[in-house]
Amino acid sequence: MKHKQLLLFVLVSLFLASGMAQNTSQSTKYTDFVNPFIGTGSIDSLSLSGSNFPGAVVPFGLVQLSPDTDESPEDPCSGYDYADDRIVGFSHTHLSGTGVADLFDFLFIPFRGDARWYPNGKDGQPGFSSHFDHANEAASPGYYHVFLDDPKIKAELSASPHCGMHRYSSADHEAFSLMIDLDHSLDKKRPYWSCRIIEAQIRIIDDHTIEGYRMLTGWANLRKVYFRAEFSRPFSSTLIKAGSRIYTNEKIANHQNLKAILRFTENNQEPLTIRVGLSTVSYEGAKNNLAAEIHDFDFDAVKNRAENQWNNELSVIDIQGSHEQKLIFYTALYHTFIHPSNIADVNGDYLNSNGELRNAPDKTHYSTFSLWDTYRAAHPLYTLVQ
Repeated sequence: MKHKQLLLFVLVSLFLASGMAQNTSQSTKYTDFVNPFIGTGSIDSLSLSGSNFPGAVVPFGLVQLSPDTDESPEDPCSGYDYADDRIVGFSHTHLSGTGVADLFDFLFIPFRGDARWYPNGKDGQPGFSSHFDHANEAASPGYYHVFLDDPKIKAELSASPHCGMHRYSSADHEAFSLMIDLDHSLDKKRPYWSCRIIEAQIRIIDDHTIEGYRMLTGWANLRKVYFRAEFSRPFSSTLIKAGSRIYTNEKIANHQNLKAILRFTENNQEPLTIRVGLSTVSYEGAKNNLAAEIHDFDFDAVKNRAENQWNNELSVIDIQGSHEQKLIFYTALYHTFIHPSNIADVNGDYLNSNGELRNAPDKTHYSTFSLWDTYRAAHPLYTLVQ
């Protein structure tokens, strides 16, 4: 009887809170009480990281566009450790708060100088990763920015459900290059759930557009992801590294280990803005997702939409308390609403676990559940507020 009374009390409290939120959400900016850096590092040498990431994501989105500070992420599982001072790049998919690493699809990062194929250099050549300082880094729901010290470029990230948005700005307006790394993944040498890329492809569509996909196996078996990236400015030349071979201005390449370098030399007084659509189904799916969600290169519009989505999502519960109490509560609620991820394309297409094409009439098919972490508390909460 006591258990039933307690459950009834909790249900009534949540629904009352939800009702209050509907009345106050117009005036309350809930995103002001979210700190995406909470859980991105360890308190001391004896504690574990929260394995959270600070990058851009919208509620239950397919894309989590965030910095990686490890060239072979494993721990923290999110790929970002607050104790690090170098960024390897910005990849488009991440796990949040899990105990095992995976994803890290399609890493982008700008750099300057000659071609650099490895994050931290090799054979005496410099790498494409960059030093950064937390004083020049900030994050809020749906937005992340950092100043990359080595190329002296400001990087900004935002996201929509199926797409990522990049903006790279420099004060000197000098030419720079962009690394697109399809080989970046969780540790390929660890003894359990190691990653193996089975196949990958890069296609140069025109001087504003590049596509690619990769199939890999790790914690998730035979996972396939496609992307389409469109650029606000033309790239003047391309290099593609397929294994040990390097191709200049080639249109297509296939290999298990693929990387591309795009060179930007024109109109550098304007920021380079990149819109990237993802799909777990096909190139066409990535293209359609991009066309449906990000029609142009208005970065601030994407950022504002993402913030509005988070304000709406967080408004399902309204609490009273100190700023610190609200910061703890809404940051935890924010992390709860990152996963599971809707992997269906905007038309509802998705691949089931057998690789068969299916269509969800409501355009929603969730994945990334991590049930052993969430079934006791997160899923009961979803039942109440979603």
